[in-house]
Amino acid sequence: MGHITKNHLKEEKIALPNDYILLKIQEKLETYYELILANSLEIKRLIETRDYLLPKLLSGEIDLSEEEKEVEQVL
Repeated sequence: MGHITKNHLKEEKIALPNDYILLKIQEKLETYYELILANSLEIKRLIETRDYLLPKLLSGEIDLSEEEKEVEQVL
């Protein structure tokens, strides 16, 4: 933005939360970050499993027809 200079930004004041509020925000966000990390790792494992199994299923190396029948009986 050409109309805003460094001096404009230096002159402006911003409100910062106190340490207690920052700590509470960090505690809340940390839970979400941990979930995001866990989900990302699970997605990576699922992608690897899919990439390993799909070619075997398509080539007929793995046959699930019997397992499908068993699932249908249970349902």
